[in-house]
Amino acid sequence: MFDPIIEKKRSEARATKTVNAILDAFVADHVEALRSGDQVKRGFDKYVRPRIGAKSIYDLKRGDVTTMLDEIKEQNGPVMADRVLAYVSKAFHWQQVRDEAFRTPIVRGMAKTNSSERSRKRILADDEIRDLWKALDAVDGCFSKYVKTLLLTMTRRGEPAGMHTDEIDGDLWTIPAARYKNGRDHTIPITATVRELIGQPEGLVFTNGERPFSNFVRNKRALDQEIARIRKAEGRPPMKQWQLHDLRRTGRSLMSRAKVDADHAERCMGHVIGGVRETYDRYEYLEEKKAAFAKLEGLLAVILNPQANVVALRG
Repeated sequence: MFDPIIEKKRSEARATKTVNAILDAFVADHVEALRSGDQVKRGFDKYVRPRIGAKSIYDLKRGDVTTMLDEIKEQNGPVMADRVLAYVSKAFHWQQVRDEAFRTPIVRGMAKTNSSERSRKRILADDEIRDLWKALDAVDGCFSKYVKTLLLTMTRRGEPAGMHTDEIDGDLWTIPAARYKNGRDHTIPITATVRELIGQPEGLVFTNGERPFSNFVRNKRALDQEIARIRKAEGRPPMKQWQLHDLRRTGRSLMSRAKVDADHAERCMGHVIGGVRETYDRYEYLEEKKAAFAKLEGLLAVILNPQANVVALRG
């Protein structure tokens, strides 16, 4: 028998189970204990809650999730979209185990990259680096300096995008644990070239007005068009597809070419040297990292101007 009072209570109960409420419960139960917990919470706060957080989980449609992922892909790239998809999928499956009335709207095929893209090995060849630098000098100044900084510091896309002068102390840039993937502070010695690229700002270093630098997809598209124009004018084939994250892998490979010790190069990337050494070796290797980044900068100078062996990287 239909009872309007009972149905009203059920409706009210269902309305309180929003995506935000589920994310809160999932974070408290599962995410807080993870080493990557801060990264997951940032993903929820930045990408999920503003878009679908207020929706009831029972009213959430597959199209709502797809639209969210499309927007993230457009603004922040396909890799970030897939990362958010993985976070949300875990939260929704966690809820589904506890709630017989809920069925996750996430299905196979929602990912924005394929398996080969997720296990990329792409690095830029020397001629591609030269084309990139030439094209960067013709595009937006902030984006140009940002991309050059990506390669010279071997960082992930979001790390220099959020760089703030509070993180810089003299010739050291420390990315705080809250912004770093492994949940630890990561200190990068600032070379002369990087110093000139970032300048002496107050507040955020690379910005869209008052906000951290974004619009990666639009700026990358303009950069690719400029590279294509350069190559076409010189009668060369188009450049193979590449991503900003490939610059991190390229920088690491250049360090190997420059004969940088493998452990020092890994520390320059913020990787943790595991095992007993991780437990007992608390030395920060700042001098070794400084020398490694100087070698990367020197090799890049040779690549950009192989005949003269000297090049002005700055600006």
